[in-house]
Amino acid sequence: MTDHRPPTTAAGPARRARRTRPSTAALAAALLALAAGCSGDDGSTAPTTTATTEPPPTTTTTEAAVDAGERIYVYEPSVGDCFDRRTLEQEEGGERIVLLLDCELPHQFEVYAVVEIDSAALPPPTTVTTSTTAPPAPAPSTTLDPEGNPVGSGEPGGTAPTTLPTTTTVAPSDLWPGQDVLERFARQTCPGPFDAWVGTPYELSTLEIAWVLPEESAWNNGERTLGCTVYDPAVERLAGSQAGSGR
Repeated sequence: MTDHRPPTTAAGPARRARRTRPSTAALAAALLALAAGCSGDDGSTAPTTTATTEPPPTTTTTEAAVDAGERIYVYEPSVGDCFDRRTLEQEEGGERIVLLLDCELPHQFEVYAVVEIDSAALPPPTTVTTSTTAPPAPAPSTTLDPEGNPVGSGEPGGTAPTTLPTTTTVAPSDLWPGQDVLERFARQTCPGPFDAWVGTPYELSTLEIAWVLPEESAWNNGERTLGCTVYDPAVERLAGSQAGSGR
């Protein structure tokens, strides 16, 4: 049962409101509002859209301007370096350089490990055996006695040539070991630290490994640094560091 009694206040019962008849215009407006409300109340929900943010690209083909980086003519790799290998224009000398770039800029390579080349880790010293041929011994002299008979020992004609073996040991760790030896060392060494930097084993990654090795002149001056780098074989350049990328 609904209570239709007028409300009361602390000052006593409220006065009943005086009824007035609504105007025709007001009734029409009310009916239109009611009709609009009923027609939209069909239980359906208006479709909504949600904005999504795409992750930043990890590869690109855009080349950074030369002036955007630091030109390095004699490069010693350092972990975290991002760089391009470039050939300068002829008017600038036409030299091959390493262009050191911010990793947020498009780049070809990223250094993820630096290893000092231990001489003992290279192939063992090579032993080379050569042969030398001694000249034949001279024939013994023949002396005749007063009667014309030969005097002396030995047969005329001397002895046959003699072959003497000579052994020489070459230590490639002290001398330039050659490009093939250093590349073999790099192929064996660089996959190890790949997982710790990229976040996935090298065997499962879509990225590839390259390296920076000392040239012969640098080796002879005591340079022994191997730089392990990562690159994407599918595109020209990376965008952003690959540290923890899981690629």
